[in-house]
Amino acid sequence: MENVIHRTQRIIFIFITTLCLIALLQLNGNAVSTSAWVDCLEQEVFPSVEAEASDARWHNLVAANDDDDDKSSADAFQERKDSIEDEVPALGRSFRGPMRQLLSESSKTRKLLSQDNAHRHDGNSRMLKSKLTSMAPSEDALTLLEFKKGVVADPESVLENWDLETTNECRGWFGVSCDPDSGRVTQIILPNSRLGGSISPNLGDLGSLVELVLSNNSFSGEIPAALGVAAALETIRLDGNSLTGVIPDSLGHLTHLVTLDLHNNALAGSIPGSLGGCSNLTTLSLGGNQLTGPIPQSLGNCGALQVLSVDDNQLTGEIPAFVSNLEGLTLLQVSGNHLWGPIPDFTPSCAKLVTLAASGNELTGTIPASIGNCTNLQTLLLDGNNVTGSIPPEIEGLKSLTRLSLRGNHLSGGIPDSLGELTPLVDLELDDNQLFGLIPESLGKLGLLETLSLTNNQLTGGIPSTLWTSPSLQLLYLQSNNLSGPLTIPAAVSGVTKLVELVLSDNSLSGPLPDQLSTLVNLKVLGLGGNLFSGSIPPSLGNLKKLQVLDLSQNLLSGTIPSELGSLTQLRSLHLSDNSLIGEIPETLSNCAQLVEIQLNNNLLRGYIPAGFASLRELQTVSFRNNQFRATFPDFLYGMGNVSRIDLSGNHLTGSIPSSIGNFTNLVSLNLANNQLTGRLPPQLFSLVSLEELILTNNVLDGEIPLEIGNLRNLSVLLLNENNFTGPIPDSLASCTMLSELNLAQNGFIGELNETIISKLTGLTVGLNLAMNHFSGLLPEDIGNLVLLQSMNLSFNSIIFRFPDSFSNCTALRSLDVAHNHFCGEIPMTIVLLPHLEFINISYNNFEGAVPEVGIFRSNVSAASLVGNPRLCGPQIGRECISPKDAAKCNGFNCRWFIISAGVIGVVLVFVGVTIWYCLFTKVIEFHRKTLGPEMPHVQQLKVTVHDLTKATDAFSPHNIIGVGTRSTVFKGTLPGGALIAVKKLEKEKSGVSLWDKKDQYREIDFLGKLRHKNLMTTLSVCWNLDTKALVFDFMPRGSLLRCLQAIQSGKESKLRWDIRREIALGTAEGLVYLHNDCADKRKGEPVIHGDLKPSNIFLDDNLQPKLADFGLAKVIMPEEVNSGNEQALEIALTIGSRDYLAPECINPSSRFSTKGDVYSFGVILLELVTGKPSSGGRDMFGEEKSLVDWVRDASMLEYVIDPMLNGEFLEAAKKNQILLTLQTAMLCTQDSPQKRPEIKEVLEILNRTKDRISVDEVPPV
Repeated sequence: MENVIHRTQRIIFIFITTLCLIALLQLNGNAVSTSAWVDCLEQEVFPSVEAEASDARWHNLVAANDDDDDKSSADAFQERKDSIEDEVPALGRSFRGPMRQLLSESSKTRKLLSQDNAHRHDGNSRMLKSKLTSMAPSEDALTLLEFKKGVVADPESVLENWDLETTNECRGWFGVSCDPDSGRVTQIILPNSRLGGSISPNLGDLGSLVELVLSNNSFSGEIPAALGVAAALETIRLDGNSLTGVIPDSLGHLTHLVTLDLHNNALAGSIPGSLGGCSNLTTLSLGGNQLTGPIPQSLGNCGALQVLSVDDNQLTGEIPAFVSNLEGLTLLQVSGNHLWGPIPDFTPSCAKLVTLAASGNELTGTIPASIGNCTNLQTLLLDGNNVTGSIPPEIEGLKSLTRLSLRGNHLSGGIPDSLGELTPLVDLELDDNQLFGLIPESLGKLGLLETLSLTNNQLTGGIPSTLWTSPSLQLLYLQSNNLSGPLTIPAAVSGVTKLVELVLSDNSLSGPLPDQLSTLVNLKVLGLGGNLFSGSIPPSLGNLKKLQVLDLSQNLLSGTIPSELGSLTQLRSLHLSDNSLIGEIPETLSNCAQLVEIQLNNNLLRGYIPAGFASLRELQTVSFRNNQFRATFPDFLYGMGNVSRIDLSGNHLTGSIPSSIGNFTNLVSLNLANNQLTGRLPPQLFSLVSLEELILTNNVLDGEIPLEIGNLRNLSVLLLNENNFTGPIPDSLASCTMLSELNLAQNGFIGELNETIISKLTGLTVGLNLAMNHFSGLLPEDIGNLVLLQSMNLSFNSIIFRFPDSFSNCTALRSLDVAHNHFCGEIPMTIVLLPHLEFINISYNNFEGAVPEVGIFRSNVSAASLVGNPRLCGPQIGRECISPKDAAKCNGFNCRWFIISAGVIGVVLVFVGVTIWYCLFTKVIEFHRKTLGPEMPHVQQLKVTVHDLTKATDAFSPHNIIGVGTRSTVFKGTLPGGALIAVKKLEKEKSGVSLWDKKDQYREIDFLGKLRHKNLMTTLSVCWNLDTKALVFDFMPRGSLLRCLQAIQSGKESKLRWDIRREIALGTAEGLVYLHNDCADKRKGEPVIHGDLKPSNIFLDDNLQPKLADFGLAKVIMPEEVNSGNEQALEIALTIGSRDYLAPECINPSSRFSTKGDVYSFGVILLELVTGKPSSGGRDMFGEEKSLVDWVRDASMLEYVIDPMLNGEFLEAAKKNQILLTLQTAMLCTQDSPQKRPEIKEVLEILNRTKDRISVDEVPPV
């Protein structure tokens, strides 16, 4: 009742107010229609009052019903509702009578109204009606409240005032705009509000909604199809959310739609063709979703389209041709899809196009000349496609172009000079094509150019001088081309002071580094690696105070590291690897507090690593591989807690690995190979759970592998070979399931191959090498689990019996070496039929029966890989198979006898002489370690007699001669069964002087015959008696390198590409490194001097790999009488070695043999490989009497002496770099002074500096 009284009071107040107003109007003479007041009060006031009272009673009823649980029955609720509905109208009627009577008495007033005030009557009536209209909530307000219910996240409370308790209107709600007349909602604009939840389908009820903007929030779920009912919509922006599902077809019904922006969501499905019905559409942005299918042709009906952006989806098909007909199109963005086909032609209708972006597709064909019709184009992005042809000259007509990116295509031809006319150009990116020719000088005239990127093409010539005066240039990328000549920067550089990044890596730039680099004071990145720069590092580089990256690696730099580099306090990356730097690391580098990585590999640095490095807290990578540092493991490194990679291999580190290694908690890779570290592995090493690579090869470490190795669950590479480790392999190694490479070779491990370990290490892919240990027993059945393994070496162990059937599962194997074990029986088909096997060695086992003639045994197996199996037969080893019944069966008497005998002997040895047996076995293994090369296991002599050789060569028939030297003749021989061999028959005497009368000569020949390396000729047998002295080798069907070079020089061989020549050079160098260095380590410092290195002593196998022959023989047969003045001896000495390949100091026989003499000979061979000319061309070849060395020295430019057959390859950047580097290396090797020549190990390091060693394709024999 309180509300009723309240309403009554309001009516009385209105009544009195009305009377006062009428009286006031009459006094002022205003003509107001009292009838109008009556009508207004009857039609508006009373019904409004009744309704308002009813609404109030109604809300009180609901509230009371909610608060009073005792009166919540339906009957009571209905009864109270009916009473209110009856009461309110009666209340209104009780006041109408008196009010009308009062107003009717004022007839005199009505007469005073005039017609000219009728408009005032209407305005006042509307004003009153507006003020007194109903206060009930609108339908749009309720719809917005439904939308608010779907919002589950509102961290900034932007919807807080969306509440009917304060107002019944939504006009003042945040982000909402309403029509001033109708009050209907017209705009919902809530971008960047961090709202989350779903979009209510009730928004479709907002019939007057024109603009819906919910960009950059966190809405999820689907786009409601009901939006297609909101017919007034002109703008829908839902971009930057997490919406899923498909784009509703119903949106195509919005004929007033102008902007539809849905980019950066997770929408799927296709683009609805119904959108073509949105005839007023100007902007369609659907990028950054997961849309599939083609771009609908129906979009061509949207003639008003200005922006079409569908980038970064999974769209397929071609770019539709209709885009050329959209006269208003300004932006076409289709990058990052799978579109194919040609770039469409552009008609003059495309003149308004400003941006064309089609990067990262699969477009083909050429850039159409019609691109010139897009006269307002500012951005052209076609990078990352398969576009071919040349850059069309019509591009010069795009006078508004600011960005041009064509990188990552297959464009060829030159860079048009006309690009220099595009004066607004800011970014020019032409990387990763096949562009050739010179860099146009005109590009330096582009005054606004900020980025010039021409990386990875085939550009030649020098760097245009105009680029150094380009005033806006900031980023200059010219790496991986064929640029040559010196780096010339004008002395007064005023133009490029803005240059921030300068990258010229992997070219053939030469000469010294210019001091003018220091004038580029804004440089942050300087990349000059992979060139031919020589001289010292300029100390003035220390003036580049903003420098963050300095890369001078893979050059010919010498001298010391300047201490001024310590001034580069912002330096983060320092790469000086692969040079010839000497001296110590300057202490000042510890001032570079921001340093993250430092790489000084493959130099000649010595001394100690500065202790000040302990202060470099940001350092993550320390790589000083292959230098001459001498120290214990540097304790100062422990202060650098962020270090993740340490490579100190190939130095002279001594002592043990300290337990404090466990402090490197972030360590991922540790490489300490090829040092002289001793002692046991500390358990703390295996607490480094992040470790992925542990490489300790070729040290003197001993003891057992700790059980804690199982903690290294992330370990992928474990190389412990060539140490003195003992004991069994711990079972815990099985926990290292991520291992891809395991090498434990050349240690003292014992026991059987652990089946548990083998079964768990199924991730092994690169290699498993357990060679030269003391493993015994059977191959475990689970070895077949290694289905991804590519290389397996179990040689020089005591593994018995046969291969398990599961071995056939190892289908990825490419190399298998089980030499020097105790396998027996026939060669199993489980290995014969392995599909990818390329190398196999089963020598010195107990295999028997016929060698299969299928699989790898058909053509890829040499006799050396089969020897030592006395019961094997077949043409591959020159032993005829008599009959199957004569062959012993593995499950018969012979194999049983072998196993039983082995067991009995083992028991006897245990009880009679375990210690003696162990010592003898250790001596045998130690002998092998001293005489074997790192690449190939020892192969014992083939058992042949002089009678066998006489028969094989038809009594050394002249018809079988394949080579003649000054002191030997080489014959081709055929063993019974068809196996081919080469027999070098040595002369017993020459000119009356015996060549073989010294007792130690046989010992030296025997030693040389036992040397094994992949680049040395393998000696199969030595026959030595009073009448005949001969060496037996594998026959090389391709002949010698001399035959190849003669074929090149005569023009008969044009297929010896540069990559093959380079492989020959590298293989020859590797063979010499083994003779000079590795053999010296095994012979108390005495190297093996070849003494007669020349092309006729280098043979090529079927894969064109070089094999050095006659190594060491020259010194062996040098007569002792040469120093006593014996003329005959001197005559013989002068015939030893070929004069064209002898170093100047080696002309004197008494000083003939030195490692530097071999280096000189190798340099001459390099010159022959690069120039294609013989070592002694003489007047006919060089125009005057001079040697090849002199001719090259006298050349004005090195490019002029290169073999013309290499010209085509010379255009390729990487190969040109290799050829020039090889030529310069040859000049280093052939210097007159032996002191100035590098050691062969340094030569090999230089030759290896160019990246990507290329595999040799099959080439027909010479």
